[in-house]
Amino acid sequence: MGTCKLLEMNSRALDECGDVMGSIRNGQIDGILIKEFISPNIALSRGKILMENPSLMLSSSCPYGRIYARTIIGIGNQSEQYFEDAQVFRTECEQFFGSQESFETQLAQLLSKIAGGRTVSLPVGSGGNPYSPATIRWVDPGGAIAPHCEKVYFKAGTLSFKLIDRIAAADTIFSFFMVMTKPEAGGELVLYDFNWQNQNGNGVGNKTNPKYLESHCNPTPISISEGDLIIFNAGQIWHQISEVKGTIPRITIGGFISFSKDDETLYYFS
Repeated sequence: MGTCKLLEMNSRALDECGDVMGSIRNGQIDGILIKEFISPNIALSRGKILMENPSLMLSSSCPYGRIYARTIIGIGNQSEQYFEDAQVFRTECEQFFGSQESFETQLAQLLSKIAGGRTVSLPVGSGGNPYSPATIRWVDPGGAIAPHCEKVYFKAGTLSFKLIDRIAAADTIFSFFMVMTKPEAGGELVLYDFNWQNQNGNGVGNKTNPKYLESHCNPTPISISEGDLIIFNAGQIWHQISEVKGTIPRITIGGFISFSKDDETLYYFS
């Protein structure tokens, strides 16, 4: 087991927890696991609805399954399509969860409690269109998400970097996600004692292959149940999603969090 510093709290106990996001940024903790962010029954019911009708929302295939909405990672030069898809997903997501259980509203309220007094906001692009608040990821049985850290993708010069650098401190890339369906086995978030600085920012190298990470970097599997939400320093910490086993796909909804350049605002987007 690794030495991951993960704070675990119930969603009802967050009012007095202070500047948790600042603590993650400063490296005092690696992240926070929030139990029952949304009712497990509601989270699971939404996952089952999607399993019964996978085409309910706009999606595209990917190596491990499918993704609902276009993520800012890997958009190439298709920024207009990204913002168009973001508006479609935002509407679909509101309808999917319902106004009383709105995922985006509850996410913003949660972040306000752990933002250390900062404003919480969905960023807006140069054309006045908001970024996508989240994406839904569906990992098929037999699928996995290979080891990575987000700094690998958000490199200076790429469109992804420019869209973030326009509004936020691009060295502050944190991931968040909530589990909607948990597979019978596997599909765990695994954190490693290996970060971006360990490799001097040189990108993916021999040390970041799965065998090296498993044998040398103290893997820590994180158990996350339906309705639980995790936030962690994905920009720095190498991590992966282990192979999904059984017959149930792993379905999550999540995205990224960054600090504004003036440290006055916390942005969420995907």
